[in-house]
Amino acid sequence: MAGVAFAIATCALWALSFVSPIILGEFSPYAVTLGRYAVFGLISMVMVPFTLKHIRALSSADWRKVAWLAMIGHLLYYLFLATGIQLSDLPGPTVVIGLLPLTVPVFANLRKQELPWRTLAIPLLGIATGLLLVNGHEYQRIEAREGLLRYGLGMSSAFAALACWPWYGIINAAWLGGLLR
Repeated sequence: MAGVAFAIATCALWALSFVSPIILGEFSPYAVTLGRYAVFGLISMVMVPFTLKHIRALSSADWRKVAWLAMIGHLLYYLFLATGIQLSDLPGPTVVIGLLPLTVPVFANLRKQELPWRTLAIPLLGIATGLLLVNGHEYQRIEAREGLLRYGLGMSSAFAALACWPWYGIINAAWLGGLLR
């Protein structure tokens, strides 16, 4: 039961990633992003005493890699996501980020092909169709040209966020795999 409770709590907290840019709409996406990761950093400090041995073993090259991964996979990812949500509202960017479970295997397959692309073609086509349907509904709500431009910029930001996180996940996994060997 504890595992189920933690899973529910995790999903609820993850949902805040999407709701907070709307709730904090008067703040810039930069402020929302920095606030989010400041809180994460403070919470993470609780774990430092338990991991000091591992932290001390990291080289300066490791710290540079960690900083680079954090910049792309966390700060840039969430900055793009928050910008996308604030510019185009919640539905479109949420659907785009919902593609993460698919984009990670696609990017991994681009890096090192383990599956034939024809195996992925039907799921990719289905997802593209779903995106068109969701965004088609959103386009109907937008009347003014400025609104369409704003929506397009927001969706572009959401897709940029979608590119950041799979890149981070794949590169981080490869780096950690080499580090832990």
